[in-house]
Amino acid sequence: MTSTTNEHLSPQERIINYIRTALQTGELKPNMKLPAERKLAEQFNIGRAYVREALLKLETYGIIKTMPQSGRIIVGLDSIALDGLITDVMKLNSFDFESLAEMRVILEVNAAKLCAEKCTEADLKLIKVELDNYIDACTRGAEDIETYDFSFHRAIATASKNTVLKSMLMLITPNLMAIYRSKKVCAAEDTKSSSFHEHLEIYYSIENHNAKKAGAVMRQHLSNVLEFAREMSMQEQVLNA
Repeated sequence: MTSTTNEHLSPQERIINYIRTALQTGELKPNMKLPAERKLAEQFNIGRAYVREALLKLETYGIIKTMPQSGRIIVGLDSIALDGLITDVMKLNSFDFESLAEMRVILEVNAAKLCAEKCTEADLKLIKVELDNYIDACTRGAEDIETYDFSFHRAIATASKNTVLKSMLMLITPNLMAIYRSKKVCAAEDTKSSSFHEHLEIYYSIENHNAKKAGAVMRQHLSNVLEFAREMSMQEQVLNA
């Protein structure tokens, strides 16, 4: 498949725009299997994490779906409907960092509370797997630490048993991850950072089914990012004045 690139687009937008163009030209069609993440990453000369974020956004919007043993495929909608949906996805990138950060706090704090109240032993095991992956990433100084960070938070949202809350969080996650990566928000996370220890405290609060503490620790955990987002917003306002 040929690639369609635009220098002004982010890596995620390039993938999404490519899929839209391929649908318009007939290179991709409804119910057709998408190329593998590795192939797309090589085709656009970008990291697989960027590809994964773009595909996650498309899957959240119901444009693609993952089929067992088949990989990701385009859903069976007509091309006009798919083009309209993808256009809506592209527009999401206009959301500002401060608004996204504020919404993340609202969703994550309540997800942590609900998770502490509703999670089962099976849920805890899945959350612990993501926590262990995050710990390992911090220990070895992984460059894509934000990927492991968000996977841990996504597991908590899943265990909250509130599908609307999880869907809303998944909708803004790709945009946040792109900003986190470009601004190096998670770059300082290691086993000595306050963020690292807050992840542990969040897990232990959920494990003990302490909803009040889980929510409070999650709010504290996200407070620095929210403050950073607001400072960025103020700086942009000054520059644009």
